[in-house]
Amino acid sequence: MKFAFFGCGSIGQRHIRNLLDLGYSDFCAFRTKKGHYKSIPSDLKIIEFDDWNDIIDYNPDVAFITNPTSEHIKTAIKIAPHVKAIFIEKPISNNFNDLETLEQLIIDYNIVLFVGYNLLFHPISEEIRHIINNGSLGQPIVFQGNMGQWLPDWHPYEDYKNAYYSQKELGGGITLTMIHELNLARKFLGGVKRVSAFLPISTNLEVDVDINSNIMLYHNNGAVSQIHLDCIQKVMNRSGNIYFERGWISYDFISSELKIKNENDVKEKMIWNDLNFDPNEMYKKELLTFIDLVDNKDFKHEYDFYNAKLDLGIVEDVFKYQT
Repeated sequence: MKFAFFGCGSIGQRHIRNLLDLGYSDFCAFRTKKGHYKSIPSDLKIIEFDDWNDIIDYNPDVAFITNPTSEHIKTAIKIAPHVKAIFIEKPISNNFNDLETLEQLIIDYNIVLFVGYNLLFHPISEEIRHIINNGSLGQPIVFQGNMGQWLPDWHPYEDYKNAYYSQKELGGGITLTMIHELNLARKFLGGVKRVSAFLPISTNLEVDVDINSNIMLYHNNGAVSQIHLDCIQKVMNRSGNIYFERGWISYDFISSELKIKNENDVKEKMIWNDLNFDPNEMYKKELLTFIDLVDNKDFKHEYDFYNAKLDLGIVEDVFKYQT
């Protein structure tokens, strides 16, 4: 299997390293060198091109689109006729422009399209979904998800003001960049029928994007999600709670903990805790899932175009219905 990469920043390089670890070795990359990384580490063993014709001549099987969010769809449309599968790093885009064009190309060329949400492959997320599905705590009522981290700490090796996530035209902002929690809310509690939001204006970081996003989702089944995302707080936080008819779950991705308490428990129980957990393992599992879908030519799956479009629709509604 041969891979073409569009975007070789931190996440692109992570995927390349993980593919190398999984035994793959045929890589090329289309390089504009507009981002932070003007060169790619030699140990990644990747051929660099600055001409699209060279990419096509390389005859890749799979395209990895890990460039700025605003470039995702444009890149996918251009490479779609030449590959069997496309991996797009979340979110699928920053707006709905040209999504229909990409959808038709996926159908016409029988492309396996996968949008990467790595948190879905974390043991905490997997165990929560298992508990929800087995019904041991009854129906979920409320999901509360919180994520916060000081923006300059995200990629301390570069000036945060120059990064794509700090620029509106490149698809930045906390709501889009940290769309994970909105995706988790939909995966945990199901489809969403109403959205409201409050995005306080702040000049703390001198960027032109949203940096404090507070979202309420009303799900089809009557459950509610309360999501807080920010890049202001200086102590990193990624935690949450889910309240059920007969108990609750509490998780913390930073401290690697998952706790549960049901109606018969005297006190809460720790059901998963691993301070030595390597976050890279979820990225590897994500890749293995993607490759399995490609090998099996599975075009309809829970990480596909249509699911990613639902998540983007929630983000669109956040800005449409903010107060």
